[in-house]
Amino acid sequence: MTPELREDITDWGREAADANGLRLFDVEPAVRGRWIIRVYVERPGEVAEGEGVNVDECAEISRYMEAYLDADDRVPEDYVLEVSSPGLERPLKRPEHVARAVGEQVELVTRVQIDGKNKVVATLTGFEDNTLELDIGDGESATIGWDDVAKARLKYDF
Repeated sequence: MTPELREDITDWGREAADANGLRLFDVEPAVRGRWIIRVYVERPGEVAEGEGVNVDECAEISRYMEAYLDADDRVPEDYVLEVSSPGLERPLKRPEHVARAVGEQVELVTRVQIDGKNKVVATLTGFEDNTLELDIGDGESATIGWDDVAKARLKYDF
């Protein structure tokens, strides 16, 4: 899969999400013998409990994207398209994901230690100039650069 096709698939996902009143969260195209294209969408703004993305909306986005995928000669006929929500404990892969998570609890795996640990759960209190500001509890705060974060995700307290 070429970088140009990856970009086109992302654009089609964004267009499909926008057309259905949703926001594209991420696209994960992969080739593992067969093409698998995972598209994650979310509802923009604050979402009340139980008002996340539903199955019918995922089906609409799937149909919208299939029109593009089926018409493009660069895409094989036997691809798999999966459309879903990124979930409650969604990964934070890009700076825009982190920016939308300010005020939320996050779990970070870091390349440098925070409070003597490389894995920390904290409240993200700010994100500016690619620097995360964290409340790590007990009145303690910390900052870490986005480049020093190996993995990040929202942490939902069940």
